[in-house]
Amino acid sequence: VSLEHISLLTKFSLPSLMIGLLQGSANWTCVALLSRLPNGLNDLAIYHIVNQWYSLVLFVPNVASSVLLPFLSGGRNNYSITPLLKAYAIASSLAALLLCFAAPLVILLYGEILAGGLSLLIITFVTGAVVATKSPLEQYLLSKTKVWGLFYINLFFVIVFVVLTKALLDAGGGVLEVIVARLVSYILFFILCVQLFNRYSKNEK
Repeated sequence: VSLEHISLLTKFSLPSLMIGLLQGSANWTCVALLSRLPNGLNDLAIYHIVNQWYSLVLFVPNVASSVLLPFLSGGRNNYSITPLLKAYAIASSLAALLLCFAAPLVILLYGEILAGGLSLLIITFVTGAVVATKSPLEQYLLSKTKVWGLFYINLFFVIVFVVLTKALLDAGGGVLEVIVARLVSYILFFILCVQLFNRYSKNEK
């Protein structure tokens, strides 16, 4: 094993693996906390329903982001991420807006189990737009091997998401509060990604 391979392992592969573990553990922990409530199984069913629509918002951005990393890593040092970031923000915001208008139809589709769930869907769609918008920033930072920085941002996200979820559930909350905690956590995640990007950009000048 060469020094180059060891460097790649410590700078990219290891933190990437840890990021994947963190993201999975955050959702699992919050779902476990939700399921322990007196009405937890019903809340869990509702959470999984709204998550299906959350995945719909993220489907196209996730497909596009799988192409972004090879593109940004291909020696394009002078490529500006700003137009791409704006395009993602506009596209994801429009998708979320359209789904918000369609939310009453979604509620009718599921019937009684999602009755009164308009706020759940709207918050979920907004969260999807935030997550989709941060995707180009993440891929850009990955292409510049700023993976440890992303790891610490993900660690902060997990701590905020789990602690806020636990506090809101202890205060008598339910599935709505879990979804709100996720939105707040991802907004902070996005802000930290922007700060890391700005710091890297200044160092490059």
